[in-house]
Amino acid sequence: MRRVERFSPLPIAACAVLAGCLLFPPERVALVAPPLPGTWAACGFVSGWSLEAAGFRIRLAPDDCVEFEAGAGDVLPVFLRAAVAGNPLPLKPLGSVWPHCIAGGTLQLSAAGGWAASVCAILASRDARLAASVDWARLEREASSRLPDPWALEPGLVAARLADGAFRVTDLSAPELFPVAFADLPGAFIDESPAGASLAPDAGGRAMAHLAPGVRRFLAPGYALEVSVDADGSFTTCLSVP
Repeated sequence: MRRVERFSPLPIAACAVLAGCLLFPPERVALVAPPLPGTWAACGFVSGWSLEAAGFRIRLAPDDCVEFEAGAGDVLPVFLRAAVAGNPLPLKPLGSVWPHCIAGGTLQLSAAGGWAASVCAILASRDARLAASVDWARLEREASSRLPDPWALEPGLVAARLADGAFRVTDLSAPELFPVAFADLPGAFIDESPAGASLAPDAGGRAMAHLAPGVRRFLAPGYALEVSVDADGSFTTCLSVP
């Protein structure tokens, strides 16, 4: 395991000082970068991670250990991102919300955690105090247990429900999945979600996926495949060069 130099995501200007002491002394956060999701690793065109927290970024390889500082009064969304070689479009992140999702003194990063961190970031941009009051560990657990792929549910919708005080755990019910047939694919594609399945077309370029209503993207070097699924299961696809 490679240990990466510790860094601080706290700008000096953000550190409140009172009588020579920090009002919210920073706390040290430790994490270990997990392996790439199996479908991403198998394709061969995704490698390494980029850790993002409070505007700071650092490259990590799987199993790298890193420590950084965060304000004790903060709720901090932490994201672990990967990218497809030769493609500028982002994949959905792994992640977590500090300090809620700590296990054994280490921040645990997962697909459900990346989804919850995205909800947290959206909510915090609207109401930081409300974001600090949410039990993010529970939201992450519920999303993980109720949704085979949390990214089938748009984080912005959940953030809006939380902001309105209307969120219920039943909002995390797994959506209906519809079959989507693809044709003339130029090669393999990976789902933008770390919990999704890849598209491995046959010799005729045909593949099948089961997707929830909404917009989904599959990526490959030099290509983006966007799929829009309606509530009745009808769909459209668009293959482009990003």
